[in-house]
Amino acid sequence: MRAVWLLVLTACWTGSSPEPNEPVPVIAPPADVRPVRMRVKLERTPCLGRCPVFTVVVHGDGRLEWTGIENVAVVGRREGPRVPRSALDRLARQIDSAQFFDRDQYGELQQGPVCTTTGGTTTCSYSAHFCSDTSHAKLTVTRSGRTHAIDNDHCDPKPGIDDIEDAIENLAGMAELIGR
Repeated sequence: MRAVWLLVLTACWTGSSPEPNEPVPVIAPPADVRPVRMRVKLERTPCLGRCPVFTVVVHGDGRLEWTGIENVAVVGRREGPRVPRSALDRLARQIDSAQFFDRDQYGELQQGPVCTTTGGTTTCSYSAHFCSDTSHAKLTVTRSGRTHAIDNDHCDPKPGIDDIEDAIENLAGMAELIGR
């Protein structure tokens, strides 16, 4: 019987209709919290001495992942302090100005051999260098759907690439993790 009365009462409702819902405006997050679309990974390899061996990954949302392996202050996996958006933007600009994606796997900008032709003979010159006992920096950058890796042997300076490595190591908290 109660169910019948409830049905009758709801069917006879003559009150006013509720106001239609107004669309809720979509508010974009502030520019400083939107992630930068990139991921940068720096791996330092062992040497014959006491070189710091670690991997650090900087994500576009500011997360910093650390894995200390040996000769560092913090061994093991850690989540580092968040990297501010301004530092991520600076790192992205350094990657662009270093022409990171235009370099070969060893960090060299391709210039090609120097060739000269005398008579019917063409001679080309190439340069190569060899070094040992250096800690390599393996730098992998993913941006805009592209991934490129460079293995920097530190046998000779590589302006731009060395600067990117330094910038990553200077991010918030890295000096304490490495032990400098």
